Amino acid sequence: MDSQLRDLLDAAAGEPPHRVTPEAVRRRVRRRRLKEGASAALAALVLAGLGVTLAAVRSGPGPADIGGFAPGVPRYYVQESFGAPHPVIRATATGAVTATVRCPWRGARVAGNEFAATTGQAFFLVCQKSVQHGQEYQVTGSRIYRFQLTGSGRVSGYSLVPGGLLGKRTVDALTAAPDGSQVAVTVGPPAIGGTASAPDQILIINARTGARAVWRGSAKLFGAEVVSFIHQGQDLVFVGITRCTPSRHSATCRTLRMVSTAAPGGQLDRSRMLLPLSALLRTRGDYINDVIVSQDGASLTAAVMRSPDRGPDQVLIVRFSASGRQLRVLFQMRTGNGFLYRFVNADPSGRYLLFDVGPTTATVNGWIYRGRLIPLAPSDGSNLVNETW
Repeated sequence: MDSQLRDLLDAAAGEPPHRVTPEAVRRRVRRRRLKEGASAALAALVLAGLGVTLAAVRSGPGPADIGGFAPGVPRYYVQESFGAPHPVIRATATGAVTATVRCPWRGARVAGNEFAATTGQAFFLVCQKSVQHGQEYQVTGSRIYRFQLTGSGRVSGYSLVPGGLLGKRTVDALTAAPDGSQVAVTVGPPAIGGTASAPDQILIINARTGARAVWRGSAKLFGAEVVSFIHQGQDLVFVGITRCTPSRHSATCRTLRMVSTAAPGGQLDRSRMLLPLSALLRTRGDYINDVIVSQDGASLTAAVMRSPDRGPDQVLIVRFSASGRQLRVLFQMRTGNGFLYRFVNADPSGRYLLFDVGPTTATVNGWIYRGRLIPLAPSDGSNLVNETW
């Protein structure tokens, strides 16, 4: 994967030119690597000499203090790190590793970033097999499994999800309904790396019966990123990626869209368009990374990368109305000249946000509470791929 990332960084072009991180690229390396006519792949060369002051961020309560003032925070989270052979489960309060996540499918590995949580501390994951051909990898099989955590954070067992046999498709993103009744995946052609030869598809799978609805991309709407189920699982929100040229700001190529989970499937370009992500931009140099939609669909939270012509770069977590009106800034970090952004994720309720951003030598890993970042283990998140709770 490291060689794939280097290849992507060498080849990628487009917006933003040098401030989206290598990890942001890695998270979408299969989906966005120079797709024909799709928005250009996100690349990054993180600048040295970042001027972040982290003392204020780290001065809040430590992990052990969370139980006293934040009821409902998930007790455990899944953590994926560079170089680690397997993801691990950590306790939110102490950071202690309580379990290791392994694929039950012999010879398969956990696909990076492909975890989704439910309200009952059950998780879905994607296991994948692949073979290497030169510098390219080809998927030979993908499957969706479910596992449950015990009260002590142990993995109680794995079960294959009905309808979760995905064949040779590459899984680019995974999300689950809060009650665990449905999962949705974005799938692409079997090659990892290289130019995508076909549009993305979104599969909505009933996790109890295995019934599927297939939503197909097209020349008009080539790529897709599943975001979340809303309205008690009645609708699925996703980001649709249209064909763009590198000279245009890539936010204009991405639109927040919705399909009904009751529908049998169809064409993604016939889905309901909610708003273009460009509607969330407030200043020149803004870029929208991750978007989280509330369960009632009334608001959304976005990770905004701000690189103004003058002044320091910033990372902001901003709450917007469904129409794109800015409601409030939940968290803000001034990062000087450049930044390294890893992820922003929400728990199944959408109340608590995991966050990893900062300088290349010491990104800050934690969760946001009342405008502060409460550290998680490790508090330096530079080596993290993703976290899910």
